[in-house]
Amino acid sequence: MPSYYALGYVLFVFTLAIGLMKLGLPSEKRALALWLPGALLIFGTPYGVKSAVLDWRGEQVPVTVTEVERGSGSYHSGETYRCKVEAGGESFWVTGSDQCDQYSRPGDRFEVLRDPEDLVSVSDPDPLIGFSFLVPCVGGALLVMTVAGSRGLKRQP
Repeated sequence: MPSYYALGYVLFVFTLAIGLMKLGLPSEKRALALWLPGALLIFGTPYGVKSAVLDWRGEQVPVTVTEVERGSGSYHSGETYRCKVEAGGESFWVTGSDQCDQYSRPGDRFEVLRDPEDLVSVSDPDPLIGFSFLVPCVGGALLVMTVAGSRGLKRQP
């Protein structure tokens, strides 16, 4: 998801939360009960959906590194690396992988987990979050937010 979509989504959720608090959330506990699950939904759900899709229909594909690019790091991390890999005559870039690092060289081989329909990006074949875990977590977060929001609203006679 492009960063400007994520920023718009975060601003929309933030505005909704502020609006709910202005409607009458009298306690900080209820506000916290809205913010914590909201943060889980905003930051955890995109990773969870990617992981669940790969868990559901991903295929382990052996790849061969053909090119390694080094990028400048961010404030929180050092240098970043991305590898151009080839699998079955098709080339694509692998980023954010534990297997593509400063020691990677053209000719190296490793396996990645790839969606055959290319709806989500490639990932390491690490333990993944499945839909059977993701759906109850999202539903639970929404339930907690609904209960906290409804209890905080003031009813007018």
